[in-house]
Amino acid sequence: MEHHGQPNGIFAADEHLAGGSPSRGTELCVVVEAMWSLALLAQASPDDKGAAEALDALEQVAVNALPGGISGDLWSHPYLQFANSYQARPFVQDHVWPVFDGPDAGMYGLAPHYECCTANFHQGYPKLISNLFFEVPAKNTLVSALWMPSRLNTSGDIGGCAAVELRTEYPFGLSAEYLVSNPKAFLLQIRLPAFLREVAGASAGLSTVHVWVEGHERIVELVDGFLAYEIPAWPLPEPRVA
Repeated sequence: MEHHGQPNGIFAADEHLAGGSPSRGTELCVVVEAMWSLALLAQASPDDKGAAEALDALEQVAVNALPGGISGDLWSHPYLQFANSYQARPFVQDHVWPVFDGPDAGMYGLAPHYECCTANFHQGYPKLISNLFFEVPAKNTLVSALWMPSRLNTSGDIGGCAAVELRTEYPFGLSAEYLVSNPKAFLLQIRLPAFLREVAGASAGLSTVHVWVEGHERIVELVDGFLAYEIPAWPLPEPRVA
């Protein structure tokens, strides 16, 4: 990203790494494959700081580059997505891209230029949704990796098959509400988005965040991008709000 990054969070790669020029584009294939790679990188990271950075990058790609390359009816899809695409027409013959990109690489349609992205895009959202939470059984921990509306039942190793629902309008809202019902105690680890971490860290140099659990305010330490607090056993049918 340092040498090839674009404003939408993905790197410029029209078959080759293409530098930071806004006149160079990115395939939708690159977007969905990068999302999957970043999710795996976060899980394989040896420390929380590295995991948080990978998830920051995944979030930026997911909420910017992916919607910019596809729509519900597929007709807003260009082969190459540009940061400053100002026209949808064939490029002139002396355009700056290599010849294999072709004059229609920036046009919109079901399968403009190459069909690879049309055949590949479908993995983007399903793999994203499947990685909103991670389980770490060895630490009895459930990691909330990305803020998106979701619900899940953990395995029996985490909270005794806990039921967790995340309610949020992020990135259009800045709150996240967790409803938890769990027969056994477990650790809930929540990644705080990067810009919120900056705000929390800038407040008098403190690395603490105020959260509300069952209507009561608590102060939770922010460590390497994550908030973590123990969720005691709560076997009752009514879920608690965290």
